[in-house]
Amino acid sequence: AMELAVNSTEDVFAKTVSYILIGNLHKKNNKTEEAVASYTKSIEMCQKNDNKTYTRMNYNFIGDTFFQAKDLNAALDNYLTSVRLSHNDNERAESFERLAKTYNALGNHDKAIEFQLKATVMQKQAGSLTAYADSTLLLGQYFFDAKEYAHAERNYKKLAKFANDKGGAYYEAKANYRLAEVMFANGDKEGAKALFIDASNLAKKVGAKQLALEIETTQKKLNI
Repeated sequence: AMELAVNSTEDVFAKTVSYILIGNLHKKNNKTEEAVASYTKSIEMCQKNDNKTYTRMNYNFIGDTFFQAKDLNAALDNYLTSVRLSHNDNERAESFERLAKTYNALGNHDKAIEFQLKATVMQKQAGSLTAYADSTLLLGQYFFDAKEYAHAERNYKKLAKFANDKGGAYYEAKANYRLAEVMFANGDKEGAKALFIDASNLAKKVGAKQLALEIETTQKKLNI
């Protein structure tokens, strides 16, 4: 039905969006080849009216599709193209975060940290407080995955202070929870246990039930 809708209009922008929606549907159904083909058709429509914004978006969508299919090098290629088409820090941050995620999945932690650090700087300059906090959490995760515990610890402490200063109790709880994981991995079990309890109590206080459950599940897993 959506294919028919595309063919029934000559409006270039309408076709651009329709091919994206068709691609999204194929991606949802894990039809990688069909999704990529539809996003590619959308790019062809973008070229007709020099729509760089939607061209960039499509390369991210193609990258996401390949990432989902675990074709990580193909995902990287498309995210790198998206970076080259970015016009501002928000757009660059979005692509850098995707690159970081993909490099981390490939086990290239240095590259993951490099791109996530760039994304975090840009989110601080141009993004929302939430976007910056989420980006900082990811940076900490990549430090943790690389076993760079000292960097991870500093990162989470910095975020916890930032969240506390801004009145963001949810992110303060999450930063302390992640910090507790780092402390445990680094051998400070008593310090980790105390921080897990603090993070859990704060999460419950602000009604973040899912976060509180996640913290509790991690404590059980670590037997702490």
